[in-house]
Amino acid sequence: MSKVVPFERGSEYLLHRVRINRRAGRLLDALALQRRALEQEDTPACRMDLAQILCQMGCYEESNRILAGILGMGDPPNDCYFGLCCNYMGMGQHELAYRSMVQFLSQDPSATGRPEVSRIF
Repeated sequence: MSKVVPFERGSEYLLHRVRINRRAGRLLDALALQRRALEQEDTPACRMDLAQILCQMGCYEESNRILAGILGMGDPPNDCYFGLCCNYMGMGQHELAYRSMVQFLSQDPSATGRPEVSRIF
């Protein structure tokens, strides 16, 4: 009788594959892998990456739900506000985007020099 050994990849490998797929523009594959990695390693950073992929795919509302969940966890990464800003811009909600950017910059004034910030404003 033969034995089958289960083969499961760790979250580090999955996140590596996510990066490769994102660079290649295969966002659906990256999304599936990111969700699998999140099942193994549920951290704010993994959730942020998931929200960013969803934003790139134009799924702004779902991305915002994830970011709101991170914000509700307490002591969120400042980039959550930047993610909200990008999502609101994509949704055409410029006032909310502006408020999110103000919140982002108020917590990290040095971020004004970041290229992605200057692209938005």
